[in-house]
Amino acid sequence: MNAGILFLSTVLLLQFVPRASGAISDPEAREKAKEAITQEAKRGNGGLYTNRVEKFEDEFLNYQVSIYEGEVGKGIYVYEVSEAGCEPELNEKGSRSCAIVMDADPRWYVAVSRESGIAYRVSGFEDSRQEFNRMASDLHVRLTKAEDARSYGLFFLLLLYGPETNMGGPPVRPVKTDYSIRRAAEDDFHWSYKESEYEKRLDSWWNRFKKERPKLHLAVTSASHEQKYEVSILALKLMSFSVPPFKRLEDEPMLMSIDLKVSLKGTIDQMDLHKIFR
Repeated sequence: MNAGILFLSTVLLLQFVPRASGAISDPEAREKAKEAITQEAKRGNGGLYTNRVEKFEDEFLNYQVSIYEGEVGKGIYVYEVSEAGCEPELNEKGSRSCAIVMDADPRWYVAVSRESGIAYRVSGFEDSRQEFNRMASDLHVRLTKAEDARSYGLFFLLLLYGPETNMGGPPVRPVKTDYSIRRAAEDDFHWSYKESEYEKRLDSWWNRFKKERPKLHLAVTSASHEQKYEVSILALKLMSFSVPPFKRLEDEPMLMSIDLKVSLKGTIDQMDLHKIFR
């Protein structure tokens, strides 16, 4: 066969060979998430289970550049990884079952890139903020509006503070108004004290709150010369417990401001916590 014809035939054949999409599957991503935990925690992954949290996956797409250097952004998988639960499996009817992770501590969030398969431990470890920033850089986050910066800051905090616990919520719960503060505090007192005691303690805390009337600071400002947004988010720090033994470490929740400096590329460059009321 003529060399020129052979070369042309090879080129044409390559054009019709299906190319890998680069996207990894849900089962593959689950294994990546468990491996990320076992490598950092230096433990086996035989007792780890994953529960997919799609609400975070959908939100991340709002911040990722849709097309970067000709490549379409595929987003992330997000999993709650726990030491109790069961993996989703296809049953005989072709549907998935047993996809719920039961209450267990510790629990983590792990995000996995749908394109590269790289896993990011975005909650539960000392370097989780750095992991979040690595994810933002790798997956080309861009923030163009102040309102996006605030919702993105809230997205970061919900991931960082991790999955809800059987105490009724994550250790920090974002709030906006007097009503949401009251509801979050009520939940916290209810879970933290016996029935005959929690209402009295809640009323005392709430009456002091109304008397002092602390200033509720909610703001997003743009410092264009620094290429950063300054985001302030109100949050109620819930009472924490030592387990075991089951012992309450604080007597009351604390209202605080979480102040973030968020770059236009989605990295959290600074995080400060300020007490407002306790």
